[in-house]
Amino acid sequence: ATVYNHTISCFDHSCGRQKIQTLFTTITMAKLIPTFMKKMMTLARRFMPDRFLTTLHAKADVGEISLFHDVVRRDVFEVRATVFFGTVFFQCACCKHLPRSARAEFSTIAPQSVETLYRAFVKFTRHHVPACEQIPQSIKDLKASSRDVSTRGTRKYWVESAMRKGLADGDDGSSIAYYGVHPPRIHTILCKLISYSWMFVRGASFIAICAYLVYAFYH
Repeated sequence: ATVYNHTISCFDHSCGRQKIQTLFTTITMAKLIPTFMKKMMTLARRFMPDRFLTTLHAKADVGEISLFHDVVRRDVFEVRATVFFGTVFFQCACCKHLPRSARAEFSTIAPQSVETLYRAFVKFTRHHVPACEQIPQSIKDLKASSRDVSTRGTRKYWVESAMRKGLADGDDGSSIAYYGVHPPRIHTILCKLISYSWMFVRGASFIAICAYLVYAFYH
């Protein structure tokens, strides 16, 4: 009986150690999957780089916004497309050629809606424009010499002018999408394929890890 109990004890200890090893292996796999997918997305961006779409500048800007904002919208503030479902971000046209680490802060911004675009632009002009060495001084000087137009209709104008440019709230509720000139069909297909693949891999990985843990601890 003593030998039998000792054998059972050793067996339980061995099983416990295997379960712990299984747990650590699963955690390691869970950490490696996002790293692998991140590298895949980096590779995808290399073959499908962000594309310039348009600027926010329009002839109707005169009298609606300040001269400083008008010039920044025309010469600095670019609308660029991401590789995800046509969503967009806004980038400084003057320093975009530099590595991200060499740019001044807020060189790239991504408002969550068209309503918040004006607020994001103000942050861009307050923080990035004065600090960016690539933006011509003549543009920076306009900020001091140009008085803002009354803000009674500024936010409304920004929303309306952005929508006329083909911008609208994205389907995910946390981004701005471009519905103007549609991108080439092959680009659209590849973007959706990558995005859906990413979501599928994340979901499948989570289910597989959970199933593996349940199996390991009950068998």
